[in-house]
Amino acid sequence: MRVATVGTAVLLALSACGGSPAPRPSAPQPTTAPTLGPGGSPAPRPGPSSGPDCADPAGQADTPDASYRTLLGVVAVPSGRTLEVAPSGRSSPRLFAKWGLLVRTGQTVQVSVGDGWASRARVGWGSGVEPAASVRITACPQGSAPQPWTAFAGGTWLDKAACVPLVIRAGGRSVRLRMPVGVSCS
Repeated sequence: MRVATVGTAVLLALSACGGSPAPRPSAPQPTTAPTLGPGGSPAPRPGPSSGPDCADPAGQADTPDASYRTLLGVVAVPSGRTLEVAPSGRSSPRLFAKWGLLVRTGQTVQVSVGDGWASRARVGWGSGVEPAASVRITACPQGSAPQPWTAFAGGTWLDKAACVPLVIRAGGRSVRLRMPVGVSCS
């Protein structure tokens, strides 16, 4: 039996999400009014929100394929292409770029928008996701998954296409990158 590459796993997982470009979580019943930021959108959360875990993967893969780059040895992100944006179905952020995130089995990573971008861009992965300025993602525990990489569907929300600065942290290390969301970063 041939093992599918991560690109195939992510593409299949993302295509299974249906025609809507962004996940539509059910609305929680707040007990107090949310804090609003500039433009009337919800204010960014102060710390990393809890993202998906082993119970909420889009798939698993043996290895990231050529359309992904591996960072810090434990996370893989799209590389070499500008991410397509589509209407998010929200009043703000108005746009969404769907992309899969791969996390090595047994690892936890944190993905955050860069300094000064919390009011302009949000990230999130998993079903029922609520976009946040920073998200912690936990892959399946080592030895519990049939393949070494766990794939999560999600992406980036923003009001205007941009080259979005991201900070990825794992194992006490971090890396900064610029994600081309609707526009090239070159």
